[in-house]
Amino acid sequence: MKKYNSLRELNAHLEVLELTQKSEMIVLKSEILESIETFNPLTKIKDFAKDFLHFEAGSEDLKKSMLSMIVGSITNQLVVGKSGNPIKQIAGSFLQHGVTNLVFNNADFLKAQYVKLYEKINGTN
Repeated sequence: MKKYNSLRELNAHLEVLELTQKSEMIVLKSEILESIETFNPLTKIKDFAKDFLHFEAGSEDLKKSMLSMIVGSITNQLVVGKSGNPIKQIAGSFLQHGVTNLVFNNADFLKAQYVKLYEKINGTN
């Protein structure tokens, strides 16, 4: 530690340290808020949905397959969860298969409905 000869030098150094601490705290708070926003599940879902809507590479069947498998898997997880019940697991598998087929067969309709909802929420027309 540095030794200070006068009270004035000590106070000046303390002021510099306090200002440095305040500026570092502001930077830290902004980084924390940015991290919270980045890792927010709702933000991730919105970003995925926006990217999925504007995804041009590949065929339409690929997009429909991906979407239907994702929705089917989520449905299975919501129904079965961590249950060890075999009847519930079988029912979840059948429901997943049904939802996957339903979404795949009606992907264009669902996409149109999603676009309407997205525009309504964001106020874009």
